[in-house]
Amino acid sequence: LVLTILCIWALGRAASAIAGEIDRGTMELLLAQPIRRSQVILAHLLVDAIVFPSLCAAMWVGTYCGTWWMGLQDLPRSSVEPWRFLAALLCVFSLLFAVSGVTMAISAQGRSRARVWGWAISIFLSMFLINVLAQIWPAIAWIRPFMLFYHYQPQGMIQHEDWYTNPASWLHLGVLVGFGAAGYLCAWITFCRRDLPAPL
Repeated sequence: LVLTILCIWALGRAASAIAGEIDRGTMELLLAQPIRRSQVILAHLLVDAIVFPSLCAAMWVGTYCGTWWMGLQDLPRSSVEPWRFLAALLCVFSLLFAVSGVTMAISAQGRSRARVWGWAISIFLSMFLINVLAQIWPAIAWIRPFMLFYHYQPQGMIQHEDWYTNPASWLHLGVLVGFGAAGYLCAWITFCRRDLPAPL
C-alpha cells in the first residue's frame, strides 16, 4: 500500500511537471521568464533529488518509531532491527526515480495531464501485473527482467548485512536508476525541441 501511494505520488508529480503546466496554460508564462527549457527539466530533477530521499527517510523513521512503540525491538528471539531497513531505502529511491523519469518522458510529449496519467498508469500497472503473473506462470517467466518492478528487490538487502557484495543487488539498482535517467534524458531532448501549443 505504501509503495503504491509513493509511486502514484511520483507519477502524479511528473505528469503535472510539463503536461500539467501546458494543460493549465501556465507553461507559456513560465517560459516567458529568462530561463531555458533545459532549466525547467533540471528543476524537476532537483525536486526529485530532494523529495525522494526525504520520503525514504520518513519511511524509515516511521518503521523505527513503530517497532519501538510496539516493543518489537526488544523481543528475545525475533526482534526487529530497524537499521537493517536502511539499505532497502536505496531500492525505494531508485523505484521512485524510475517511475518519475519515465512519466517525465511521457509528460514532455503531451499537453494533457489526464492523458499522461492514463498512459503512465497503464504502463506501470501492466508492468506490475505482468511481473506478478510471470511468478506463477513459468511459461512467461522470461519476460520478468524487462519489467520495472522485477528490479525492485529490497528483501535481500534487508535480510543480508553483506548485500553489497552481491552484484545482482547493484544490477537491480542500476536498472532502476537507468530507467529514471533515460526518462529524464528523453524528457530533456523532447521538451527542448518540441513546439508548445498556445493556451486555449
